[in-house]
Amino acid sequence: MPRDGAVWIINPRSSINESGFSVQGDIAFPSAEPMEFSSSTSSVVGKLSKDMTGDTLYISEYVKCGLYRNFTTLYSYKGNPVIFAGSNTHGNREIVFAFDLHNSNLPLLYDFVVMMRNFVDYSFPDTVEKSTFVSGEEVLINVPAGCQSIRVDTPDNNVLYLDTENATCVFVPTEVGVHTVTVTVANTQKVYNVFASMKEAERRPAVSEKEIALQGEAKAGGFDGKYDMMTLLFIILALLFIADWMVYCYEKYQLR
Repeated sequence: MPRDGAVWIINPRSSINESGFSVQGDIAFPSAEPMEFSSSTSSVVGKLSKDMTGDTLYISEYVKCGLYRNFTTLYSYKGNPVIFAGSNTHGNREIVFAFDLHNSNLPLLYDFVVMMRNFVDYSFPDTVEKSTFVSGEEVLINVPAGCQSIRVDTPDNNVLYLDTENATCVFVPTEVGVHTVTVTVANTQKVYNVFASMKEAERRPAVSEKEIALQGEAKAGGFDGKYDMMTLLFIILALLFIADWMVYCYEKYQLR
């Protein structure tokens, strides 16, 4: 196995040292059989199957493989992996087609072109594909080949070390702010900043009452949401005084 770079293996005929799987023999069918598409909701399966329509894959013969590393299976037959992806012993990303393409309808499917694009993106990914998340959302980190460690420093100065044995690893930010992800490869560090924002529901204070009403008895000290009788009397007297003053002024100055 190569020490670096992505590896694609098609129709392996024998076990390969450090590949992460073993070859256990050929399985042939009298006629082509449909393969089972993964129903997993994991982020890796989502990345491998992005924009695929789910066309049925038929295979007439495949190689039965036993996995001894953690691979993600995209297609299988009765639990046996047929198309799977992960990383080998050296940490290189690896994609395996456990059959000869001539023994399948895969090259004739619309999904074939989409799958190849997804597999290329999976083989050569960005370490951190986006930098803004919501608190509680999973942050997917692609582990580069030969990765020695991945350290996460949280806004509250907590430190996390992530598992680098597989092709991807995940951490869930629970603190709001900037998380610093330090990836060490060949004793060289590369730093990525990941920002976790507050959840939408937590940004708005909860309203316990729809409206506010003044309750109680009116007293001399003020109002209780409506005018009391004494206030109304003062208003009427003020209007009468103004009216009388206007009549007085009119008679005094107009009749001279």
